[in-house]
Amino acid sequence: MADNLIDTAKLARWLGATEVRVEGVPSSGGWSNETLFITADTRSLVLRLAPEGRAMFPSYDLAHQVRAMRFAAEHGLPVPLIIGEALDPTLLGRPFFVMERVDGRVPADDDPPFTKAGFLFDASPASQRRFHDSAVDSIAAVHAVGELDLPGVASQPVDHLRASRTLEEWCRFSPPVLDHVHGLLDRSVPVADTARCGLVWGDARPANMVVDDEYRVVAQLDWELAASGPGELDVAWFCEMNRMRSAGMGIAPLPGFPDEEETWDRWEQAVGRRAEHLDWYRLFSAYRVAVFMQLYLAAMVDRGHLPAGHRLLDENPGTRRLNELLGR
Repeated sequence: MADNLIDTAKLARWLGATEVRVEGVPSSGGWSNETLFITADTRSLVLRLAPEGRAMFPSYDLAHQVRAMRFAAEHGLPVPLIIGEALDPTLLGRPFFVMERVDGRVPADDDPPFTKAGFLFDASPASQRRFHDSAVDSIAAVHAVGELDLPGVASQPVDHLRASRTLEEWCRFSPPVLDHVHGLLDRSVPVADTARCGLVWGDARPANMVVDDEYRVVAQLDWELAASGPGELDVAWFCEMNRMRSAGMGIAPLPGFPDEEETWDRWEQAVGRRAEHLDWYRLFSAYRVAVFMQLYLAAMVDRGHLPAGHRLLDENPGTRRLNELLGR
């Protein structure tokens, strides 16, 4: 990884370090931001920069992520310590923040995913189950935190649906099935008890969890989608992302992972209440996955990696999943 990706001398002065070296990038990740592993003298850090050009969102609010992480840390959640942020793009040409790098391993999300290769795939079923249960417990811990007053998405399911619809419309390539499913969700959207709304992670999935040698979650990453709302949003997303990395790719689930019913049962025990409106949240999570798939493909088109008429814009794992849920 070449140091000329950023002005390491400027960053070193900003950090109060003698030298900054770029060590590499995460093995998996999307285009919502750019992340670099760096060393400042002998300290292992992570640099996260706002993206350049068209990415996954109409605009990228790095301040939102920083505020959510600080809020999470204040409430005892295992998030990396933020060293500092520069939301003015003057220093490196775009906003950024720097956080400590947490020791551990992260289940891969890209091909091959953690369901096909890697340390979690190679682990015993007992270790896989330990990770799964720790992951669910870490998600439940987020939901024990009160609401964070963030601008943008309000806490009701209808607000989260509206935000996803806005992203769908912005991405330009929207297959008819997304519009159809949005209509179904809009006509049956539940009302959440405000007493059951709190902080939601927004992107709770294995690839955003740092795991120690005992297969327990020691850090929660990627808070760019953090919001307030019912915890069902996170659990349904976690289940859907696990399904996408197994059945959605024609791969068997990890033998140590329980079925979705047990996942919900464990979360319910941790938060001390029953989950509500599961059918709606399951369909909404699949819809949301499909929207993010379209955003990714639109960025691929914009960057010249995919022709505008490619079949993936109409048929991809996200749209296939929606059609499956519709019984098509």
